[in-house]
Amino acid sequence: MAVVSFSAFGDGAFRRISPSRRHLNNQPHATYEINHLSFGSGCLPIGRAASGSMGLPPSTCVKTDRGWTAVEKIETGSYVETFDDGWQPVQTIIRRKIEAIFSGEAYRTKLVRIGSNIVGNTADLYLPAAQPVLLESDVAEDLFGDPFPIVKAQSLVEADMAEEVLLCGNAELFELHFARSQLVYCSGGAVLLTHSQREQIDDFAAMGVSPDRYHVLDEMTAVAVLRADVRSSNLHAHG
Repeated sequence: MAVVSFSAFGDGAFRRISPSRRHLNNQPHATYEINHLSFGSGCLPIGRAASGSMGLPPSTCVKTDRGWTAVEKIETGSYVETFDDGWQPVQTIIRRKIEAIFSGEAYRTKLVRIGSNIVGNTADLYLPAAQPVLLESDVAEDLFGDPFPIVKAQSLVEADMAEEVLLCGNAELFELHFARSQLVYCSGGAVLLTHSQREQIDDFAAMGVSPDRYHVLDEMTAVAVLRADVRSSNLHAHG
């Protein structure tokens, strides 16, 4: 696993400084900087993100009605373009610290790095392992009748399409919540799953409607589909 640190450049991308659809810590940390926003032991997020958390790290760009916007600059009420429902307002934003791990005599944050153009992203995309990503797959269409499977970022690692990296110090995730689960455009074209507001889940249940209308493939199935697609060159960035 590579140990990397990042510095901002250009229009919000990360730069490596040092290597080392439907059917279906209270410990002190070093500080790193992304786009001139410093995160370390002094930040006070709402809560701590568990290893299975979803969300986007700072400087990840999301497609809003104001253009591509870094996730930390999005506000409640901002309109975000979604894959199925067009422009939708953000209902809630939750900011969480990622659980850091102790490695090499320092605390580090583990994320998955998806290289550019793997899932429609125009720049390297950094995600927590549990974050679901939408793909376009001929194999999935043949197997399930749906060309748009949703898989966790970790499944891309297991299929050798992404890698785990360690960031020096502590980091955060920003979760965008909508009235219902949505697929949103990030990093120039990647499509990522977001869940509905937690407080509205009971209301959906009372109406007999599931708030989680998208199914995420289990890891074994996802890895099998991804590897089959790679072998047959049938995996595409969604279009």
